[in-house]
Amino acid sequence: MPAKQGKEDFDYPEFAEYDLQHNPGHDFLRMLGWCAKADEQAFRTVFAAYSRAPIAILLGGAAIEGYVNYAGHSIVHDWASQVKITKTFSEKLKLIFAKRGSRPLLDSGIYQETIELIKFRGSLAHPRFHHHIEKRGSPPPTIFDHVEVDYPAKRVLEIATRFRNAFLADVGLEDMWWKQSYSEILCPKRTT
Repeated sequence: MPAKQGKEDFDYPEFAEYDLQHNPGHDFLRMLGWCAKADEQAFRTVFAAYSRAPIAILLGGAAIEGYVNYAGHSIVHDWASQVKITKTFSEKLKLIFAKRGSRPLLDSGIYQETIELIKFRGSLAHPRFHHHIEKRGSPPPTIFDHVEVDYPAKRVLEIATRFRNAFLADVGLEDMWWKQSYSEILCPKRTT
């Protein structure tokens, strides 16, 4: 994929060795903030009213996973091979903490809240057909009713932000978003 081109006052060299580090978790957390804080009328101009909470939980889950993968790549030597095998969110956290020699409690506080959010996000990311028959005074709730009640956008933002702060502190990492450097090198001769 070609990279973005430089501006008129600065252009990248014709050929260089680039070193790029990017934590998309940071970007997803910013998007979640915009989603949670958007004015209701402005939000409804672009999206359906009931879509804010589902969008927020998907963005929040992506932000949280982004931070876990950032920490994994920073702390676990063979992270890429470790996550090739399907691991639960909790297993990923345990692996990272084990490499740091710490054991935060995952069954209480912000970690427990985050694990529950990630599990619920799975029901949105991998939706299943729902057929429910029940005698009651009103129709049974849909998954969208549940997400609106359990995980409104502001709550998702609060959980994701608290998770990021606690997690980065517990593993001793800075909140890195983007680092890029390059070294210009001679363009290799092309053979025909």
